[in-house]
Amino acid sequence: MIQAGTNDATAAVFQPEPLREETIARAARAVIAIGEDARRAGASQVIVLTIVPPIDLELWKRALMGSKQEELMTRIGNAIDSKARAEGMAVLDANLLFRDAGGKLRREYRIDGEHWSLAGYRVLNAALWSHVQNCVQR
Repeated sequence: MIQAGTNDATAAVFQPEPLREETIARAARAVIAIGEDARRAGASQVIVLTIVPPIDLELWKRALMGSKQEELMTRIGNAIDSKARAEGMAVLDANLLFRDAGGKLRREYRIDGEHWSLAGYRVLNAALWSHVQNCVQR
């Protein structure tokens, strides 16, 4: 199971646009490289998780980054998703998993802006277990 790219998205907030695009592409390539390394090491299945933006960030972080961090995390997650699927890796859309019917991140899954709550870990564990079972059945 691989989930990566959050720090890349945060760093990209402060980059000029051309560098942002390269950061997004590099982050997606890095996740795929990790998955390929896992396969070479004997993993029979690789599950890649999309990244989940923070929620209710501290005021100073919102003032500094606005909505750019969430936008870039979503873009990196989408790039990772498409590259992983193209390489035959299973993808769990964690970003979608933690949203309500209206598309908003659900607060009860975080203990603060960035870290999962017990309820969040339960949802993630159930979704991962379902993915693992589906991969085993194939």
